[in-house]
Amino acid sequence: MTQRTNRKLIARHLARAVVLAGIGLYVARLSAIGSLGLYISPRMAIYTKLAAAALYLIAAALVYQALKAWDGQRDSGCGEACSHAPAPAGSSLRQLRAVALFALPLALFFLTPNTTIGSAMAAQKGMNLSGGAAKPVKQAASAPPAADELDQLFPHDSLTKPYAEFGRLLYAEPVIEIAAPRFLETLTTLSFFPDSFVGRRASISGFVYRDDTIGDGQFVLGRFAVQCCAADAIPYGIVVESPDAAKYASDEWMTVTGTLAKTTVDGDEVLLLKADAATKIEPAADPYVYPDMSFGA
Repeated sequence: MTQRTNRKLIARHLARAVVLAGIGLYVARLSAIGSLGLYISPRMAIYTKLAAAALYLIAAALVYQALKAWDGQRDSGCGEACSHAPAPAGSSLRQLRAVALFALPLALFFLTPNTTIGSAMAAQKGMNLSGGAAKPVKQAASAPPAADELDQLFPHDSLTKPYAEFGRLLYAEPVIEIAAPRFLETLTTLSFFPDSFVGRRASISGFVYRDDTIGDGQFVLGRFAVQCCAADAIPYGIVVESPDAAKYASDEWMTVTGTLAKTTVDGDEVLLLKADAATKIEPAADPYVYPDMSFGA
């Protein structure tokens, strides 16, 4: 192996090691400052940390290979056929581009502050105001009389049975808390049975969001639901009506309490929270909400 080829091999191994170790270091940094949850769900944290540890091991192996090349030793898998083979034309430039493809974004990650996603991302993905419910559940006009009031309020089939059972619990609360945990499950239950909850009091905390579909004196209070990581986050929320709506800036975090009603947004009937109390708050330590995997089990 020529001295020139040897230098290129050392540089290639070291560049790859630096990039892989840098990614692992970034994960470790996020974990140390408590910001890992801004990018992945808690249930994926352990796997991400294990992956970071694996990157450190691969980086160490690459450094070892670089040291072997520095000592003039050839890899055991490379025979006489490649001992004096010149580097392909343009290979150095391709390798530099490949390293830069990872190194530059990694550098930006270290240099930019950690922030939560908000209204800008919600506008791109579209705010979900139905909580995941395809349509409200309605009792058929020809249905036999229900055994009690709750049966009438929460008719169900096999799909909506868990939400009907949860709806009974929410109905008994003096103020329905739309908060983590079960943020998604609560919004979906309210959306499945809107008529049953009209007139009931509810409270929700989240960030302020607005778009052209929201009327004057209204805004949406919502949160992002994350399955695996921030890349799959979907915004969910409820329309809030308040005479002071214009005072609240987009992305400002608030807790609002009021009475549930119904309204129409972009041709769809959705729930509305008529606010009678609104308080500005600090963003939640964990700004995202997550599906409750035990719901309905």
